[in-house]
Amino acid sequence: MKKLSIIGLLSLFLTSCTLEELMSKTNKMTEVIQANCDCDDVRLLSYEDNMGGESTAYFEVVGAEVVRHALIASEINKALKQNINNYCDIDELTLDFINKGKHSRILISNCEIKK
Repeated sequence: MKKLSIIGLLSLFLTSCTLEELMSKTNKMTEVIQANCDCDDVRLLSYEDNMGGESTAYFEVVGAEVVRHALIASEINKALKQNINNYCDIDELTLDFINKGKHSRILISNCEIKK
């Protein structure tokens, strides 16, 4: 069974939701990414929601094949759309694929993959 961990929340600005609601949402996002990444680990490094302004999330996806990152990101994006309420309201979601010292980042903005 693959390990699921959250390294930490580096920045957190609450809007109308409670800390409990925010933790539930980020935990669910981490679970969905883990279930769709064919990877060893998923780490939430930051989630920021600036009171009606820009919202951002940054995840490390560890152990997935970097050469397949675009396909994996597409599957993750599709699963997040189906499973996370208001997912398309996230202005900037970064998936940082890490494997054997190589990094490849995919940017998803309001449900659209920007690469």
